[in-house]
Formats: sequence, structure tokens, C-alpha cells
Amino acid sequence: VIRSSSELLQRVVDPDNIKGNNAIARIDHASKTMADLTETLLSLGRDTHETLPLNAINVKTMIEQISENLMYLLSGKEVTVNCHLENCELTLPKTATEIIIGNIIRNAYQHTYCGSVEINLNSQILTVINKEKSSPRAPNYIEKENLDDGYGIGIKLIDKLATKLGWSYQHRALNNGYQVVLSLSD
Repeated sequence: VIRSSSELLQRVVDPDNIKGNNAIARIDHASKTMADLTETLLSLGRDTHETLPLNAINVKTMIEQISENLMYLLSGKEVTVNCHLENCELTLPKTATEIIIGNIIRNAYQHTYCGSVEINLNSQILTVINKEKSSPRAPNYIEKENLDDGYGIGIKLIDKLATKLGWSYQHRALNNGYQVVLSLSD
């Protein structure tokens, strides 16, 4: 419904209406992303060993875009983000890679209130470390058992996708935060 409505709007909106056309482009992009996400999640539910479609991906660019798109999670927080990203071109399943990297960065941004998030890409290894400074707004990390205040769905999704792709994924608690290490190869 969204896809066909978007296509219809593209035909009826005046080409000179920049704001309208930009909104339609965002709707179109979001609907394609939802379709890819749904297909990826459905493939997890199947017990088959079929592989996900592969694409040439600039992982550095993907991480930069994901990080930028999630910056709203740091609004009103005293958090600095440091990125040290090497150029890295790999052939990977695009949507699954976006889901995994997006969840890792989202968790770091959501669970840092006053401190820093460090995102490193070295060869095919992504490391994300979030460090919390003492702050009355920050929860006590020693009392937290996992990265997700919600239902832990993000971590379970990362685990399942990484396992399906044969990637190494580890997360561990630090005294003042968390460290996540993801190897983007089998």
C-alpha cells in the first residue's frame, strides 16, 4: 500500500515542489528498507540454509550513515562520539549488515548518558565501546545485566543474524560501559 501510494504521489506532485518530492523520496526509501528488513527477518525464521543476497558495500560509509541517522538518541546527553574508520569494501548482505551495525550503535547511543562512544573499524573488525562518566542521570552499569533496557530483542537479533552469517560477535560489560566486537567475515 505504501509503495503504490508513493508511486502515485510521484506522478501527481508538481516536479517543482521540492519539499513534496523530498518527502515522497523519504517515504519510498523507508518502504524499500521495510521490505528488505521484513525479508531478512523472515529468512531468519526459516530453517533453510539459503543465503541472503550479497552486495558490494563500503562499510565505512555505511557506519557513518547509520551513526548520523541515530544521533537523535544522543540529544540532550553529554556524549562525545569518536569514529576511527578505515576504508573497507566487502561483499555482504546489505540489509542484515545494516541491522547488525545499526543495533550495535543504537545500543551504545541509548545506554550512554554522560561519556563517550568510540566506533572503530579496522580491516573487517568493528569495535564499539561506550564509556559512562559518573553522572546522576546515568544508571549504575554494575547493576545492569545486558545492553538492552527493553526486551533484549536487539541483542537476540544481532546474535541470530551473526550466527546465520558465520560472523564472530561478542559483547562484554566494562566497569563503566560496554564493548562490542564484530568480525564482518566468517
